[in-house]
Amino acid sequence: MRREPGLLALATVLITAPAFAAGYDTPILYSARHMGMGGTGVSWVSDPTALFMNPAGIGATEMASLTLNVDAIIATISAVPELDTPSTAGPAVLTPFLFGASIRVCPMCTVGFGFYPVASASGGYEYTSKSSGVTVKDETTIRFYEIPVAFAFNYKDYVRFGIEWRVTLAALNRLKKNGDVSFFELDTSGVDFKGFRLGLQVQPVSFLSFGVTYRHRVDVDAKADDGKALTIPVTEVVFPLILPSRLAFGTRLDVPVKSVTLGLSIDAEYAWQSQNDKVGIETKELPPVEVYYYWTDAWTFRWGAEVGFLENWAARVGYVWDQKTSNPQYSSAFGTPPADTTTVTLGGGYKAKNWELNLAYAYRNGSVEITPEDVAGREKTCLTCSSPGNHEITLHGIYLDFSWYFDLPSSVSSWSPKAE
Repeated sequence: MRREPGLLALATVLITAPAFAAGYDTPILYSARHMGMGGTGVSWVSDPTALFMNPAGIGATEMASLTLNVDAIIATISAVPELDTPSTAGPAVLTPFLFGASIRVCPMCTVGFGFYPVASASGGYEYTSKSSGVTVKDETTIRFYEIPVAFAFNYKDYVRFGIEWRVTLAALNRLKKNGDVSFFELDTSGVDFKGFRLGLQVQPVSFLSFGVTYRHRVDVDAKADDGKALTIPVTEVVFPLILPSRLAFGTRLDVPVKSVTLGLSIDAEYAWQSQNDKVGIETKELPPVEVYYYWTDAWTFRWGAEVGFLENWAARVGYVWDQKTSNPQYSSAFGTPPADTTTVTLGGGYKAKNWELNLAYAYRNGSVEITPEDVAGREKTCLTCSSPGNHEITLHGIYLDFSWYFDLPSSVSSWSPKAE
């Protein structure tokens, strides 16, 4: 059967338009110990969470360590997926996790490895279209996973340098049904082997630490052998996914106050989100079709405080400000709206001789009203861009982690980085 190029182009754009318009990273991931303090830890992370945060941190390993973190993130998104048809996606439950291990292989070198989702989100709408009167089911899910292998090198007692090789797996699933008609279905996935992360931690005195880490951009070609668009088969689909570069700085200060220890931590992250400008979607049946992002570079600032008491207990509080990334002209109905978001966090933990258990909670929110003027001049092919109206995201995160340390000195009970 002969296929009309215009129809196939329409179908391809509908399938492949971006799902998460404020960037694929979420600022409230991993681990309970760090999320209690607003996700800070670039300068003082010392367990296998360092594989995600700053690979230099595994250099604090005495002999070997294991960390398991499990999360439940409950997300609700309000948007206008179709003109004059506001709707709400969720609440949906995301379940990120982190497993990491580190082993000291010589006095100056530590090796670490792990597995975790580095960026994870999903959303789905079900509404009655005002234009057609049919029930529409519209879902998108995206996942980026990392399998890192890291090496950390110690210089004396106060400098750690880390380098990490990242294998990145990514998948994008898209489904839309108009009534009983399957409008389109697509499951794509791919892998990249060229990612890396660098990190440095410096602790000139026992109560003060500094850190810096850099994550390099990753490009994953998510592919599908076949799919369905407007009930028409499409084959050999390639959807480029970009996880942008990030640079983060951090510091921590620990001060004894009477019978407790007060820890204060600040991190600043800069993401080159503009690397997601536009991409070309390829199929066997038609020339590449452009998908528009036009994201902007953005800062994320984190603040955290921790009170250590009764030697083994800690209470934590934190705050996160995440700058707007997505473009209101090309906003999506499936992710963070084109607005700044804020997060407040609470947490606590218990630390024994060679293990620790931590729990944390985070609340994130952001909203904006997109006007007809905001979308003026938008490319007509941006068929899954959200329509004007109120856009809001609300996230509740619950975090639990457990770490086991082998050959940890019996004298260690403090929460300060030096003691770890």
